[in-house]
Amino acid sequence: MQLSEVAYQARSKALSEHFMGWLNSLEYETQAQHDFDALKILPARHKIRRQGLVIAAYWPFRQEPDIRALLDELYAMGHEIVLPKIVEKNAALQFFYWDPGAPLVTGHFGILEPEAKEIANTPDIVLLPMLGYGEQGERLGYGGGYYDRTIAAWEAQEQSPILLGAVWSDARLPSDYEALAHDKPLDGIVTERELRFF
Repeated sequence: MQLSEVAYQARSKALSEHFMGWLNSLEYETQAQHDFDALKILPARHKIRRQGLVIAAYWPFRQEPDIRALLDELYAMGHEIVLPKIVEKNAALQFFYWDPGAPLVTGHFGILEPEAKEIANTPDIVLLPMLGYGEQGERLGYGGGYYDRTIAAWEAQEQSPILLGAVWSDARLPSDYEALAHDKPLDGIVTERELRFF
């Protein structure tokens, strides 16, 4: 909250560029109908389809990294962008398709959400908002548990999207921070300085 508007936008732009640089570094097979194994910069368990990806993101709230320009660029590249919506309190999030110019409505906690139209497929990549991160992939959120429940629901369906926290580099948690039993770890983080996996 102490960032100036200029610093905030500069950091947001740098974070988005790190994400795009990583995404563009992935090598795709030429066989249209087959899955491919990505480079070693991906967690080993993941596979990504050759065609356009389903990328789950968020609409920035308060001083979360502003990734709106990134979403426009990803959409223009042919990827499907989906945003979360709290359909039921204390339940998993639901994701709905978004495109530039689509109306957003004010949902729970005053966060802008997509209209509940077409529910999305399970994403390939998830950009998660967060308040802090640990060196073992711990994610400190806002305490509602919505993403933890969502990730647990994906795991129950044997789905494992790549989970990347979008966070400022200086939001590192103390070394003695202990995650709760239900907290789901991230695969990596993208900051204004880098994108890295744990």
